[in-house]
Amino acid sequence: MKPLIYARKQQLVGAYEENRLRKSIKGSLEAVNIKYTTSVFDDYDLVHFINIEDLNKVHDAKRGGYPVVISALYCETEKQSAMTNLKERKRTVKSHIKKCLNIADVVLVPGKKAQECLEKAGISSRIEVFPLPINFKRFSPEFIHNNHSFEKYFGANKNETFIIPCGFFLLYVCHDVVAYIMYS
Repeated sequence: MKPLIYARKQQLVGAYEENRLRKSIKGSLEAVNIKYTTSVFDDYDLVHFINIEDLNKVHDAKRGGYPVVISALYCETEKQSAMTNLKERKRTVKSHIKKCLNIADVVLVPGKKAQECLEKAGISSRIEVFPLPINFKRFSPEFIHNNHSFEKYFGANKNETFIIPCGFFLLYVCHDVVAYIMYS
């Protein structure tokens, strides 16, 4: 089986989650020696959509006899990649996205809550929970050291000292103390 990992014609600037998901899926396939393609002109056996820019693309794949897999709700914090709208504290699936998801053979979601959201929205396709794939090679010391990924992602100089907080940053007195210690 050789999947086509479908991408937009033009990668969006600022679509970090979408681009990262695509790289993670490719890395996961490579890790288990599954060949894939990103070109619609190659031979492939199924089409995997990460972002649905156009209902016609999904219809084209189905008309071509290809099974369609859609990764849904993995990129909801990016406006240009989100498949849902947030209105009055309620998340609703965009109408054209519903149509695409109902055409898919399988819809992959990152967790049980996402699955429940799509079921409540009336998605009739098979929905499978598939946690975000991680390419463990990207975390090996060799990859990090040789690829300079930290410097690339953070725009950092390797000689600088960093504190990377995990979670929300709220200004408390202790943060002032940490900042004072760091800069002195």
